[in-house]
Amino acid sequence: MAKLQRDCAEVLPTAFKSCEVFAFDGGELTLAVPNTAVAAKLKQQVPKLQETLNGKGWQISNIRFRVQMPKGIAHVGPSGEGLKLPETAVNSFDELSQKLEPTAANEPLIDAMRRLVARRRG
Repeated sequence: MAKLQRDCAEVLPTAFKSCEVFAFDGGELTLAVPNTAVAAKLKQQVPKLQETLNGKGWQISNIRFRVQMPKGIAHVGPSGEGLKLPETAVNSFDELSQKLEPTAANEPLIDAMRRLVARRRG
């Protein structure tokens, strides 16, 4: 499955790297996609993907899509539990909030970043 995932990643555009091989059975490949918009765009890539994978030795007769959250994305509850930011990200938000020009248009963003940094640093 990992080899099939790599082969799919080589063919698909960079914007679709959030897709994963969900199943491969009886010549039918099922890809897990994060939403229907990505599935619709990927359907345009099916002929190229199928041709390339068949050229690499995979016997694929059909490609389907299943809307499903990728494994790497954690569930985030209403209060933000489950969301973890690395310290480098918090530092980057802090630095950006200090470097942004304090215009009327930027103030809400600057304020939001400062609150985020304060919450994460406790």
